[in-house]
Amino acid sequence: MNSMKHWIVPATVIVMIALGGCATKKSPEASFYRLTALETERGKPLEQGLIVGVGPIQLPDYIDRAQLVTQIRSNQLSVDEYNRWAGNLEQNMATVLAENLSYRLATDAVMVHPWGQAVKVDYQVVLNVRRFDLGEDGQVHLVAQWRVLVDDGRQLSTIRRLELIRPVAGDDHNAIVSAQSRALLELGRVISDSIDAG
Repeated sequence: MNSMKHWIVPATVIVMIALGGCATKKSPEASFYRLTALETERGKPLEQGLIVGVGPIQLPDYIDRAQLVTQIRSNQLSVDEYNRWAGNLEQNMATVLAENLSYRLATDAVMVHPWGQAVKVDYQVVLNVRRFDLGEDGQVHLVAQWRVLVDDGRQLSTIRRLELIRPVAGDDHNAIVSAQSRALLELGRVISDSIDAG
């Protein structure tokens, strides 16, 4: 009996030490990012009373997720569990694009989808994103087909495909997201020029 007691105590102490070590080991904390509107150049003001609608935006499944995605080889992606979008990426993109268009067209009448039945938009920007990530070349890639619909979405005015590559000024995820914001800025300028021409 005495020999058994000598073995039980050390075993219990070992378990408690092991559990204590696990409790003090901290998991990495996640960082959260969002795209931002960057437009500072005002273009030709939109005609008074006209309304622009942005959305819907369609994203491929591989980037329609909380985690940031990087292409590490032509057919291989890395999904980062500890660097994430602060909210819904589709909604963030639509909001940023709307803010950029609002400044570029010098109007407050830019709505984000869905805008409800009471609103009748004169121009609707519909976006089909094919790619929006950091490539294996260390640069941000945005590939998208976009359409401008008129007459409350009943008629096609413009359809185009745009491919943008933007350098990343840094080696962290904040620099990557900043480059993605710059790519959206350029996309917004191209779309605003199309609306002006229409």
